[in-house]
Amino acid sequence: MSVKVGGVIQRLNLTNWWLLLEIEQRQIIEGEYIFQYSDLIKMGEILPLAREGRGDIPPITTAGLLDLLSMRLVIPDMNPLALIILRKAEEEAIQSGNIFDLHGVYRNYVERIYSSYTSGFVTVDEVISICEKAIAISEGAFSALMAYHAVNVAKLVEMGYSTDEFEWKPGHEGYRRLTMIREKQKDYIGVISLCRQAEEQGWNGDWEKRIARCQQKLVKMDINGKLIK
Repeated sequence: MSVKVGGVIQRLNLTNWWLLLEIEQRQIIEGEYIFQYSDLIKMGEILPLAREGRGDIPPITTAGLLDLLSMRLVIPDMNPLALIILRKAEEEAIQSGNIFDLHGVYRNYVERIYSSYTSGFVTVDEVISICEKAIAISEGAFSALMAYHAVNVAKLVEMGYSTDEFEWKPGHEGYRRLTMIREKQKDYIGVISLCRQAEEQGWNGDWEKRIARCQQKLVKMDINGKLIK
């Protein structure tokens, strides 16, 4: 029996992807979408996710919507489905060329895939791959985030607030998780390099503390690369 797809999924040209999902997966995603936009759907302001109805698509990009839906799958058992959604979100963000969206997707992607790694669902190499993708766009992402922040601060200043109240430096999940992994792998030189790069770009983190710790471990290593007790 053919499945008729309407709503936001059809409007955003996600029908083919949607139909590749299992029925149970579609039901879970649709349930989370309804929970997010329940009142607006009832008022006919926002379209249902995959059914015909009144309204418009939510005021968010395709990648942003997929990212949001993945974040609503909060329990660890939902990580496999969240990763499926995030892979599509990544594809949409890359296609749109929106680095702000792509950084947001990777931030969530790194968190989810690392959680999946600790529960044995994915390999460490898969985690590293997503971390490295996030880091590859980190310089541009930092500029985009700070520009967005500056616009918001300017609006608040116009309302009479002081800029001192809104000093902010974003963190970077890709750098954070990859330095943790590399340190566990005893790649201390790699950790130091990553920390210095993150620090130079402006990302918030305990980079100096991690650098100092890894430098101490390097001093204590023997010629075979083993820590001297």
